Amino acid sequence: MVGWAPEGEARYHLAWEAAPSFSMEDKVTDSRKFTIEDERGAFEGRLDELMKEHEGEFVVFHHGEPVEFFGDHSTAYEYALDRFGLDDVFLIAEVAPPSSVPISIAWSAGVMFG
Repeated sequence: MVGWAPEGEARYHLAWEAAPSFSMEDKVTDSRKFTIEDERGAFEGRLDELMKEHEGEFVVFHHGEPVEFFGDHSTAYEYALDRFGLDDVFLIAEVAPPSSVPISIAWSAGVMFG
């Protein structure tokens, strides 16, 4: 299965720097249910700002805020699973300029069809 995504949307990762207003030990208890669309919109709205210091890194967004930055997607994903679990919504995105490129959704998302 192949999908299209603007460049910079195809992959998502970053490095180990906490967002200034967010402690790594804090647990978010906001009762509002965020959707992946909410997280994506928050990421896109902050992309220019994030590009200044984190271009090429992968960011974990949760409840509309950048939480952590990583050098690779795998580390960001492990962190997000450990911190938020499987029952919460989060976004891992590469901080990169947008452009259109074809991607394999199954490959990028780690989904297997059988």
